[in-house]
Amino acid sequence: MKRIDKEPFESLSEEQLKEMEQFIEEPLTDERLMTIKNRVKREIENENNEKEEKVVPMKKRRNKRYMWVAAASLMLLVGFGMRDEIKIAYQRAFGTEGEQLLRQADSLDEVAEDQGLRLTAKNSFKDGDTTYVMMTLQDLEGDRLAKDTQIDAWEMLNGGNTRVVDYNEKTKTAVLLTSAISWEEHENQGFLLRRFKSHEQESTNQVALDWDKLIQPQPEWEKLKVSDGIGGGYRSEALDAHKLEFDELASQNLKPGVLNQPLDETEQIILENAAYKDGLLHLLVRYPNDFQHDYLDVTLNNEGKAIESIASFNAGRGTHRNETGRTDFIEFVFDVKEDTLKKAQLSVETRSMKEVVEGNWAIRLAEPTALKKQELSDVALTSHTQFTQLSFSGLSLTGMLTSDTAEEIPVELIAVLKDGSKKTLIAEEDQVVLNSEDAEQSLMFNYISLEEVQTLYLNGKELPLSN
Repeated sequence: MKRIDKEPFESLSEEQLKEMEQFIEEPLTDERLMTIKNRVKREIENENNEKEEKVVPMKKRRNKRYMWVAAASLMLLVGFGMRDEIKIAYQRAFGTEGEQLLRQADSLDEVAEDQGLRLTAKNSFKDGDTTYVMMTLQDLEGDRLAKDTQIDAWEMLNGGNTRVVDYNEKTKTAVLLTSAISWEEHENQGFLLRRFKSHEQESTNQVALDWDKLIQPQPEWEKLKVSDGIGGGYRSEALDAHKLEFDELASQNLKPGVLNQPLDETEQIILENAAYKDGLLHLLVRYPNDFQHDYLDVTLNNEGKAIESIASFNAGRGTHRNETGRTDFIEFVFDVKEDTLKKAQLSVETRSMKEVVEGNWAIRLAEPTALKKQELSDVALTSHTQFTQLSFSGLSLTGMLTSDTAEEIPVELIAVLKDGSKKTLIAEEDQVVLNSEDAEQSLMFNYISLEEVQTLYLNGKELPLSN
């Protein structure tokens, strides 16, 4: 019999892998794990120290994508037999060459059990100062895991990201991938899982309100310090039209407890104040401050036309036990005339998680094997900015950025392979940027073997490899 050197999935193209979506039970994500390391560090530090909520421009929520798959995919899977969840997880997390990365990882078999769930560390590797650990979490007693499981509280090194990359409904097993950053010495290399959430529930409730009775003619306002971490979002063009700065708008909030108008009794959403200020409508809404509830939005609906808020911010910090790091209230601001408001209904959208499981799953981990790196020549990205001390691992390109001006530099990274073909690691449309205000930076992308690459082109600048 002829010996087969390749694993079954190694030879599949991107398109073939996508065709198998229906059978690996969780849609592929377009995320390519491309981040800039120092920005991640700052976010983690803020989260660990204050857990302050950030102010960001509003973006519409993306709908989940579903793919149609060809019948040929089933034939492929039947031929391969039972799937190997870890191999598939590496393919999904690190690209079609992810299995080559798996072969370089250290095999593990560390186990922790609590609350009828078993956490098992499968393998790990290190890329620069980022440690990656692949684990499985299996429910031995029930159905508390799902495709939408969110790892809500965990600890490792200086923090980072832990996400579910695969879920097998038959075995009640989720595959977790942790990427943890370390920029200092750590005696404990281990991983600790404290809480996860699953089984997302979404609801939308339309409410007809008597606005004449609700709008307060002489409202009371409370000062809100921006330094307290107000969080929220805004539409810059709308604020510009009113010549408003977000910090100014969110410097005070309506006094809570003036109204007790239910907006969604099932989800315990309450309107506690409503008033106009400088031609803008302010609505102060309370929603449950617990780990189950993690999203609230309200929209006005005027005869079928949606009127979205131009800004929102959290208010009322200190009125609860602060277990979640959130506030009890969100204040929504609308640009809507009073005569239009009289005919408008309020649409209340919430998202909650049916299962919230807390426990203590602690895994001991040793320092993992580091990926090989190739040192590259320095490159001038612009007349002001140099990218130096470059190293390329196949999973990341890391270096030091020095500049005499503040600028964001869009990134395009292309690999020319030894067989003459080209592979785009970071495309212009990925909207990855290098920020000249940061020093050490790391660009991340889907894995490609060092041995395959002849030359890299960073924004058209040649970076030849010596292997």
